[in-house]
Amino acid sequence: MRRVGLWLALSFLALPLAAEQITVDKIIAAHQFGAPPEAIIAQINDPANTVAPLEAADLARLQAAGVPEAVVNALVARAPKPTPPAQPDNPALVDLVRLVKSGLSEKIIADQIRQGGVDQKPTVNDLIYLKENGIQEVIIVALMEAPLKKDVIVPARPGAAAAGSSGEVVFEGLVFRHGGVFRKNPTGKLVLSGDKLAWRDASDASRNFELFLKGVKQITVTCVTRESGNFCYQLTFDFTKGDDYEFEDAQKDVGGNENLMRLLDVLKQRYPALPIIEKTKKG
Repeated sequence: MRRVGLWLALSFLALPLAAEQITVDKIIAAHQFGAPPEAIIAQINDPANTVAPLEAADLARLQAAGVPEAVVNALVARAPKPTPPAQPDNPALVDLVRLVKSGLSEKIIADQIRQGGVDQKPTVNDLIYLKENGIQEVIIVALMEAPLKKDVIVPARPGAAAAGSSGEVVFEGLVFRHGGVFRKNPTGKLVLSGDKLAWRDASDASRNFELFLKGVKQITVTCVTRESGNFCYQLTFDFTKGDDYEFEDAQKDVGGNENLMRLLDVLKQRYPALPIIEKTKKG
């Protein structure tokens, strides 16, 4: 065994004749069999030789083997630097990763992203960063489908000045209950402009459609009773002719209904003559 070790040490000192990669194992072997620190450092610094990448465990092994600090420092200086982890183009994703790793439900996070919108769509670097940090596709898809925050969003409780206005208002965070026409109930937004209410699907523009409020017979609001009061989560446009159209708040399953109530408030103010019926169920 000692002959093998001596051969390793001599081979290490002869590296200039046949350049090869210097590893931690070779450094330790050369040190243990008497190679002078100056000779080891000379081999490390020789431009013809390469040094294997180092990990924290390698440094611990060198120290445990008694390799001189000067040799270790020379090895660290020549070793290739580790590739830094991918960084997102959107700094907000750093906080998003931290939020996901805190254990909060991914569905809740995805719903909040769709409701609140995003400052910018994810870039390739953003997607790489998210995947390297183990972010599930449900959140990545939400980031890609969410509307941009620059879109107009109606205030939480529009003032009286909104009544009778014909300006365009956007209502985010809604779900269209289509009764089985599509594979699942899609999320999206409603855009109110004049007498027209346009649905904008979050993932498929071919599912967009428009409704004209002059054909609405009444609006039915579905609520459930709770100790704190009625919780309204669904709004149905009952048309005189044709199909009815139902919309729910995307946050219904987590106790949210602010998006739906925004829509209801504006409809009451702009169309005070339109009958609104509240249908309450026991919670």
